[in-house]
Amino acid sequence: MCRAGFLAGCLLPLCVLAGWGLVRRTPSHVGQHERDLAQSLGLHVSLAAVDHPRPAVVRYAGIVLSDPETGAIVARCERAELRAPVLADQASQLDLSGVAVEAVALPDLHALLGRMLRLAHNADQWQMAIAARDVTVRDATATHSFTSVRGTIRAAAAGSEAKIELAPADAAGAPAAGADDAAPTLRVVRHRESGASTGGLELHTGPWHVPCAWLFALSGDLPGLAASRFQGSLWANEDQAGWHLAVRGRLAGVELGDLVARPFAHRWQGLADVHIRSAHVDDRRLSEAELEIAGGPGRIGGSLVAAATASLGCGSGYPRAPDDQAITYRQLAATVRIDQQGQLVITGQCPGTPGTILTASDGKPLVIQPRQQPQPVLNVVHALVGTDTPLVPATPLTAQLLRVLPLPQTGTVGDGVGSRRQR
Repeated sequence: MCRAGFLAGCLLPLCVLAGWGLVRRTPSHVGQHERDLAQSLGLHVSLAAVDHPRPAVVRYAGIVLSDPETGAIVARCERAELRAPVLADQASQLDLSGVAVEAVALPDLHALLGRMLRLAHNADQWQMAIAARDVTVRDATATHSFTSVRGTIRAAAAGSEAKIELAPADAAGAPAAGADDAAPTLRVVRHRESGASTGGLELHTGPWHVPCAWLFALSGDLPGLAASRFQGSLWANEDQAGWHLAVRGRLAGVELGDLVARPFAHRWQGLADVHIRSAHVDDRRLSEAELEIAGGPGRIGGSLVAAATASLGCGSGYPRAPDDQAITYRQLAATVRIDQQGQLVITGQCPGTPGTILTASDGKPLVIQPRQQPQPVLNVVHALVGTDTPLVPATPLTAQLLRVLPLPQTGTVGDGVGSRRQR
């Protein structure tokens, strides 16, 4: 009787628990977690191990997230621990360590964040806290390190919100100077309004310069800016008319050839920094902007100088050079203002030579600000295309520019065949 009681009350439960512990370490148990996570995340998930150290806690090791169609690696994580809340008003906690992200896959992570917000959007009250240590983001030119990344995802009756704070590391892996004072912050929200969902986004970089290539995940392609860096703030808000974007900050290391010359068969070799005092974009079209541009030295093609003279009315202190000649310049400095009526004002700011936009290698004016201002911003398209007609040729590049530049409320825009009225 005592032996039977010992077997039933002690040994049998111990064997059941040991057997269940072994089952939870089998490939089939790991595979079930992989499938469950893949369904939730929308990505292919590979796990090296799964462990349950205590109730409501699960640990993962050797995590690999990849694109389910291409198989491209999105991110790797050495270890992760997920703790479910014990009380209803507590947050779930996700701790990560040893995280490596491929910059080209940031759009996938942005989509994952949106997916999590949509899932949270369906919950009345829910929250999760995320803490990651030793995070790296690798792009084509460098590996960027962060000592920590912290985030929260909350859901309420009015909508859902995600907030992420980054702590950049210096070259030695320690927290970068000033990281605690103004940590780069990303905030994404989804609102519930009359049965429809709208969104919003805020990005504040603090003193840190974000590679513009990373912003592709937030805004899509940014032609000519992929190699530059952004420092500042942007705000985006969605309503029934589309997205509205406001930007203030600086672009550093803008490659002028990639931005304005090479797509239009001109030559321009040089870098510039752009101070964005303010810029507003409504439904993907620039509505107004105030910029300060500074750069040099560099080399500019004679065709582009001639186009600035012919299409923008700029002056020059030199005779016209052959179109294929590369002209060395010492300095580029100008302010640019574009208003909601599609009017453009360019003011030369090179010191010592009032009104000069570009100074030649000898310091004399190479390009002088337009004589007549303001003028239609469409003249910039004419200058880039290099046409002598009042009509803008219909090409994919000009169509792209016309889609993003502010157009006059009434006026004629050539399409290469005829003209049409803009209203």
